[in-house]
Amino acid sequence: MGRAASTDRSVAPDVWTRFSTAFALRLGGLEQDIVDRMADLRSYRRIPEQVIQEQVVRGLTEFRCLVADRRPLGRDGKRLYLSIAGQQSDDGIVLDDVIRAWRLGADVLVDWARREVTSSGLPEAVLTDFLDLTIPWREHGTTLSVCHFRRVRSSAVATDPPAHVRFLCHLGTRPVSEAAALDGARRAGLDCGVLYSAVRARRDDDSSLGAVEAWGELTGDPRDGIAAVVDGQVWGLLRRVPAGGIDLPVGIAPPARLSELRRSFATAGRALDAAVSLGLRGCHGLGELGARPAVIGDEGVGDALVERYVLPIVALGAGGVDILRTVRVYLDHQGNCERAGAELFVHPNTVRYRIRRFESETDCSLRRTSTFVAVWWALERHDLAYDTR
Repeated sequence: MGRAASTDRSVAPDVWTRFSTAFALRLGGLEQDIVDRMADLRSYRRIPEQVIQEQVVRGLTEFRCLVADRRPLGRDGKRLYLSIAGQQSDDGIVLDDVIRAWRLGADVLVDWARREVTSSGLPEAVLTDFLDLTIPWREHGTTLSVCHFRRVRSSAVATDPPAHVRFLCHLGTRPVSEAAALDGARRAGLDCGVLYSAVRARRDDDSSLGAVEAWGELTGDPRDGIAAVVDGQVWGLLRRVPAGGIDLPVGIAPPARLSELRRSFATAGRALDAAVSLGLRGCHGLGELGARPAVIGDEGVGDALVERYVLPIVALGAGGVDILRTVRVYLDHQGNCERAGAELFVHPNTVRYRIRRFESETDCSLRRTSTFVAVWWALERHDLAYDTR
């Protein structure tokens, strides 16, 4: 989701103080610019400009403190933005416009920062650090707003979950025929004439569903996509795959017809499992993960290959560790001993000796393509099972 707040103080404190002081002095004008743009959004037109002004001032006062201290949004700040989202909900602002307001607000701030850095001759790193604060601030605000609006929507229909929630839960917990899936999709408001991408995300906490909804730009029209908590994960269908990132592990399947939902969600689930096992965050498909989902998913094959090619070398002790490391690098360099030796800081002949020792102990030849692949699979499985990377 956005960039993490910077902990590397690449900008000298006096330079940052100069920039943050200029920001504080210019804040009143920036607030008014944001208010003017928000007032043009459809649902904001119905409320007095003074109300919009109060919300913007509350939000930017907190952000000014983040900039001055060069720190990420804390718990108190999150409570503040949740209360602002509550006021917006009470005022009848639609979620789509709330998300637009967060984005245009961040755009105003970043545009000013670019001009300030250029006109004042400040180092480019100042703008980078400002972006490291602004982008997570915007994403947190958007996610918190989505979370609040979702809770309001859920509480209003607590005794009767929305059709899209029932539909996704039904898909995730029991076998469903293609005909039943299509019927459920129609009832959920999906457009049966278009392709949707199935996504499955790890649910880290209560905000995970809101994070997926914000990332997927799901603002209430089910034709654009839906999401719900299903069996401890967040499941969703997206009509358009977002260009931005998300700070959760997410597996995604290629766009498919609604009649193929069961297969699509299974594909997304395999991608999610692989991403979690590899410690990845963001959105990942099976294609970009290569053969690793198969290594993770087919434990029987992987364990058999580990027993065949890895455990005999592990039994050699410390020398075996060096051999396995050498084999790993040798495979990564497509069998080139010179490049493998350069990465390992050893002579190419040392690489050759260790490869011959590996082949002797395991009675195989890495010159055979099938063996080359099998050993790579075994090493991947061993690394994942024992976290040896």
